[in-house]
Formats: sequence, C-alpha cells, structure tokens
Amino acid sequence: MIYSEKDKMRAVDYFFKEKIKIFGITFQIIDILFLISILMLGILARVCLFDVVSGDYYTAFADWMKEIRNAHAMHLPYIGVEAGGVDHISTCDYNCLYQYIIIFLNLFNNGGANDMYLIKSMSIFFDVMSAIVAFRIILEMSRNVKKASLMFAVILFIPTMILNSAAWAQNDSMYTTFLMLSFLYLLKRKDMRVWIFFAISYCVKQQAIFFLPVLIIAWLKNRLKIRYIFFIPLVYVMVIIPAAIAGAFVPSSVTVPVASLVDTGNVVWTESFIPVDGMITLNPTGKTFFSLLGIYKNQVAMFSRLSMNYPNIYTIIQTGLEKADRQIIISAGEVVTVMLMGMLAYYIYVKKVKLDGMFLVTLAFFSSSLIVYTLPCMHERYGFVAEIFAFIYGMFGFKRMCLAIMLQGITLVTYTRYLWGASSSLTTANLVVFAFIMMGIIMLIGYDLYNQINSPRNATENSKNQ
Repeated sequence: MIYSEKDKMRAVDYFFKEKIKIFGITFQIIDILFLISILMLGILARVCLFDVVSGDYYTAFADWMKEIRNAHAMHLPYIGVEAGGVDHISTCDYNCLYQYIIIFLNLFNNGGANDMYLIKSMSIFFDVMSAIVAFRIILEMSRNVKKASLMFAVILFIPTMILNSAAWAQNDSMYTTFLMLSFLYLLKRKDMRVWIFFAISYCVKQQAIFFLPVLIIAWLKNRLKIRYIFFIPLVYVMVIIPAAIAGAFVPSSVTVPVASLVDTGNVVWTESFIPVDGMITLNPTGKTFFSLLGIYKNQVAMFSRLSMNYPNIYTIIQTGLEKADRQIIISAGEVVTVMLMGMLAYYIYVKKVKLDGMFLVTLAFFSSSLIVYTLPCMHERYGFVAEIFAFIYGMFGFKRMCLAIMLQGITLVTYTRYLWGASSSLTTANLVVFAFIMMGIIMLIGYDLYNQINSPRNATENSKNQ
C-alpha cells in the first residue's frame, strides 16, 4: 500500500509546519521554535563565561567604569575629560560613541550590578544583533528562511565570537553589526543607508575601514553612489560634538573629598595624592573638538609591535628589532597593503563582472582577510570582520565552509593564548606555521574570487575587452 506524505504526517507535524508571517517574512512554527531555542542557548553559553576576567577588562574596562563614578563625584562630565594626565581622572581612549554607551551602562550600577556583567551584556546584545543581520543577509541572497535560520545559529555559536564578548569583554561585535548592516543595504541597493551604517561602525572602531575596499569597488563598478560618502565625516562630527561641548565645561581645577573617590588600577588616591583636611585638588583637562578629531591618529601611534598575536606575514620576522626598524617596516607594510587593495580594485574594475551577492560576500571575505594579513600591528581580534564574513561565505558550499572553519580554528588558538596564557607549541613556535596556513586560505579565497570573475557568464564579455 502506498502512502502519501500527507498521510504520514502526524498532528505535531501539522503544527510545526503552520505558517506565520513576521515583519513580512513567512516562517513555519518549527523555524520560530528553532530560532528561540538557539537564541536561549547562545545566551546561556555566554553567561557561563561571565566570570572570566580578561586582561583587557582588568586593565581598561574595569577602570573606565570606576572613573565614571569618580568623575560624577567630582561633578565632572566624564565624556568631556581628556584621557591621560597625571591626575588619572580618565584613561578611556576609545571614541565617543563607545564612551556614551558605558556611561549609560554605569547608570545601572547604582543598584549594585556588576560592572563586568554590564560590559559583557552590552557586547552580547550586539552578538545577537549580528546574528539577526546575518539572517537577513542570507535571506536576501537566497530567499530561503531555513538557510537564513541556520546562519543565525552559526553566528551565535562561532567560538571566537562567544569568547570575544563573554570572556574577553570586548566589543568587536558592535562595530561589526553596523558593517554587516552596511553590507545588507549594499545588497538591497539602498546607498544612503550603506554609508550611514558604515559611518556609525567607523565611529565605534577604526577597524571598520577593513570593509572600505568593498565599498570603493562597488562604486567603481557603478553599484554604489559615492555622493553619500559625506555621511562619514557628518556622522563622526555629530558623535563628537556632545563630548566637545562637555569638554568646554570641564574646570581647570576641582577639589573633592578623597573619601568619595574609588581607587582604580591606575591610581590609589590616598597614596598618590596628599589630602588636606580630607580633600584633594585635581587639574583635569577638557577635550576639544580638534583633540577629538585626532583620536584615531593617537591610537595608531600607540602600537609599534609588528604583530600582536595575529598570525600574519609579520610573524615570520624575527623579534628583537629596534623600534626605529619596526617603524620603517610598519610604514612599508601600510603602503604595500594600500597597493594590494589598489591592484584588486583595478583588476575588478577592468573586468566585466556582475556584483551579485555571492561575489560581494567573497570580496568582503577576501579583502578583509588580506588586509589583516598584510597590515602590521594586528591584534588577534582584528580578524573579527573577516571571520563573520567567512561563515556567511561558508553557507554557500561545503568547501567554502571548510575554509571558514579552518580560519576559525587558527584564530581560536590565538584567543586562548591571550585569555588563558596557553603555552603549547601550537601557540608559540608554530604561530609561524599558522601564518603560512592563513596565506593558503587567503589564496584559496582569491582563487574562488578569480573563478567568479572569469565564470562563463562573464568570460565572453571579458574576452571582447582584451
């Protein structure tokens, strides 16, 4: 006797396959249950790591939260206090947008909340936002809710993303979320939003420029209008204006009861200053509009190591070089990286190629990987954008997913080296080996990009132009 699929379906199957439309997207009940379950598990996995104290949190984020409360005790607008100085009122060298967020988070500490939990919760929020945007990207490219749902799950369970937010307390998912939104609207051909979201991402972290070659190439191929590029300086200026105004109201001298101040890792008030009748006098410096414009320039000047735990080409250069020699190599490396991006842009411009979703994902993965491989002074976290695009790329083929997993494995080793001081041969002597494996991965992505450019649909047009 032959049964149809309908005859074999149970009552629960009918329930799971019921359709619901949410925000214009048609889901089945099983899709919604899957997404909710994955979301809960993804958050739970991160909460399990909440008590891990990273070096960055201990030496930076923890102090910034305490400094905010100290500034309030001094009746100073923390956002307007220049970082540095002998008084150690502020040591926060991040751009203003992130400072606004941690000041907002500090409002919840009055009820006894843990600073570290607050910082990590904010990062986890953007992990979820990244997964939602990745869902939308895959849906835009494939029109397949099932594949988009799997993308949501993959993003939430990328090991380095979990460690970045929940263990490290870092915020790379924040600027990456806005970069992904920029990419999404590039797919949708909504040019103004492309530049606005890129500008917001840049205002969070300057590593957003790793995505800029994609936008430049899209403009060269007439896929993106350049006239909206003015949103980058516009949004940047809008972000720093509140801090500049606050800086104008920072007095040159303030007297405060030493008992009202909290010690940080940078200063012990009772030991570093001599209280007079329980009071100390401090001399803060207010931020200016021009000092805020130069925040990223100062950050770049901070680093002089050729490679900071990222397995790129500079890993093979012997350590022990003098700082002057390293600065020469750094300058040369920056120029070479620009040259490589220029060569890539030229090659794609002169070729007849359709900038469809698959090509743009491959381009984003390839260019961001190549940049962190050839730029000096790269931290292990700076490959975050490339790793996210790697898994979006991996959703369109088994071999592509293998490349994403290989890249993730290498980066995961470098993360554990930083977080837990792993000292095995994998994280020390063989870091050079990882650098060559990374080179192989980048070459394979480049080969895929080359094949897409010279695919049969483009080959005829390209042969006519040669």
